[in-house]
Order: sequence, then structure tokens, then C-alpha cells
Amino acid sequence: MKILIYGLNFWPELTGIGKYTSEMAEWLAGRGHKVEVITTPPYYPMWKVPQGYTSLFYNKEQWGKVSICRCPLWVPDRPNGFKRVMHLLSFVLSSLPVLVYMAIAGRPDVIWTVEPAFLGVPGTWLAARLSGARCWLHVQDFEIDAAFGLGLLRGRILYKIMSVMERWLMARFDRISSISQAMVGKLKERGIGEGKSAPFSNWVDTALIRPLPREKSLRTEWGIPDDKTVVLYSGNMGKKQGLDLVLQPAGEFRNSHPGVIFLLVGEGAARREIAAEAERMGLDNILFKPLQPAAAMPALLASGDIHLVLQKRGVADLAMPSKLTGILAAGGAAILTADPGTEMYRAVSENNLGYIIEPESAPALAQALAELINNREMRDKFRKNARDYAEQYLDKNKILAAMEDELKAMPKARDHDR
Repeated sequence: MKILIYGLNFWPELTGIGKYTSEMAEWLAGRGHKVEVITTPPYYPMWKVPQGYTSLFYNKEQWGKVSICRCPLWVPDRPNGFKRVMHLLSFVLSSLPVLVYMAIAGRPDVIWTVEPAFLGVPGTWLAARLSGARCWLHVQDFEIDAAFGLGLLRGRILYKIMSVMERWLMARFDRISSISQAMVGKLKERGIGEGKSAPFSNWVDTALIRPLPREKSLRTEWGIPDDKTVVLYSGNMGKKQGLDLVLQPAGEFRNSHPGVIFLLVGEGAARREIAAEAERMGLDNILFKPLQPAAAMPALLASGDIHLVLQKRGVADLAMPSKLTGILAAGGAAILTADPGTEMYRAVSENNLGYIIEPESAPALAQALAELINNREMRDKFRKNARDYAEQYLDKNKILAAMEDELKAMPKARDHDR
């Protein structure tokens, strides 16, 4: 098959949507499909284009068997609601001519796009209509709901207008997938029936990410004594995560639990603020480290005795966060903030995968940490359940093979209703 992928984030980004889109493209190309990608220069989660890439010009690149066209993009230094919209719009405007041209000239069987960014969805549908290709939308996050939930966008009328547009556009795609049954349920609320929708969880390479002994971790490299208990957060440090929740327990534990180190690894829009506040509070038991390459992930995850998966109240995903899939595959004991009714709450509680606390509660986090630190039996139980769950439900090859089957089962492009 000829597959054209259109999305904001792609390799070599190490976290978030770009990681999964890249792994899918690489896997499909390895299966013999012709895969082309229209994307941007890497910038996430640092919100900075690294050396060797440009945000000003178009660029073609070959990554293994995958052909990449990178389009200009404006990357704000300090993103807020308005700047994020302008950021997304810059990609849509620079990439739309490329998308239409590659669709008409290349005649792909499928044009596959991902939300976020929803602003790119209209162009995907247009390119598919002009070329006769089938179009597939994969929803990693309901971007409109998230933007209003976080307060990045405001106004009841604006929300209604954008929701109507969302429903209208979604109804015109041949296939819409999402990353959990709960999110597929949200698609049904938007009028997308079972014949069009399907769940495909965010996966993990269970052969690469697996339980490792402490001596194979990054603790020695980073100067962390073996007798310390490491509370690890690894991933994006944005406003959605509410990572400042860690500061109060870290302040309490500095005196009551001097053997505990809080290891915060990653990048993001809120990192500078959190690091500055930790320094102001004199929290020398918090250690910040940069985002680690994919090859170091097994060693990084092995560095944590207790893992944190944090999100603010009301914006918790209806799917399992990508950072949790890695923790589960590594056999990690996790503390998670989750609202009842979310996919993470259901999966974790039903399978006893970790310790759930209410979002945005520093006392609840401190209590959970104290209990897990003192209860090795509980930690060991979480670890065993975590690895078993990852092997059964999150295996990369199983999920991508199911997605490939869905791609092949779609109507042929020449039968498309044009």
C-alpha cells in the first residue's frame, strides 16, 4: 500500500505523539508499504528546533525506508493559548500545498492524520477528496476539549462553533481510531458509529522495555547512592501534568525521609518555573535531568523505585498516558493521579497496576509515597501486575498488526465515493 502520513510531530522526537507516529511509520515501511510523511522539524517537548534543522524552509529527508518532507513552522518560546493556535496555523498554511500536491501526484491509497493538531484535519479531508484516497483520522487527544479544559481557549459560543466543525469533519473520514475504548465512546457521542471507529492503544516495545536490575540503571552515572529511594517522573513537563504537585511532598520529605530523591527527567513549557521554585524552596532532594534518548529508556525506568504519573483534575486523558505504558512494561510501581471514569482509573484499579490518588492533592501524594516506601510487598505486587498487563495488552507488534489489517480492509481508493 501507499500511505501518506500527515502530522505535526515525528521522528526524532522522543516523547508524545511524534514517538508513536514515527514507530507506526517505521513498522509499516518495514512490512513493505510505501510510507511518506509530511511533518515539521522536531521541536517537542523543548519548544525549540534543535541544531541541524530549520523552521524557516522546506526540507526533504530519508529515514530508513520512510520519506519525510518537513515544512516551515513557527515555534513560540513561551507557548500560551493564542501562540499555540498561531503555532499550529503556521504548520497548516505551510504544509497544505505540499499535502495537496503529494496526494494528487502520488495517489496514495490512504492519507493518515493524527489529532492533535485538529487544524490539519480539514486539509487531510480535502486532499483525500481531490486524490480519491481513503482518509483515516487517529485521535490521540480531543484537542478542542483539552484546550477549553485547560483554559487555553475560552467562551461557550466559541466552544459550540468548534464542536460543530469537529463533528462535521469527523463524519467525512473513512476511518477514525483512538487510543482507548473510552475515547471511542467519545467518538460515538460525536456521531461516529462502530463501523467507522476502532480502538488502537498506545503501545510499548515489550522486548526493549523490560524489568532491569538496579545495577543496569542510570543511578551510578548520575551519582545517586544505592541506598537512596528514587521517586521518578519522566516525560513532558507541561501545564497539563501539574508537576508542581511534587514540590510540597518534596519539602516535607527533605526532613522526614532524607533517604528519598525526587528525580524529574524531561522537558516542557513548565520546567523552568518548577525548577526555579524548587531552587527557591531549597529542595536539594529534587534532581532535574534532560530528556533521555530512546536507547536509554530501559536504564532510565530501572532507576526509579517509585514512578509518578501526574495530571491535573478535569484534563486527565480518557486513555492510558504514554509514560504509563513504559512504566508498566518495565515492571514499575507507580502512583497515579486519575479521576473516576477515565480509562487510566479503570485499567489501573481493575488490574491492580498502581496506587491511585486524587489529582492535585499534595497531601494524598505524600501519603501514597510514605505508604509505598514502607510497603515492599505492595510495590512488588504492582510490579508483577504491571509487566503482565503490558505483555498481554500493550505489545507493539500485536497492536500495529491489527492496525495494518484495518488499513488493508478499507475500501479501495478507486471505489471511493468522490
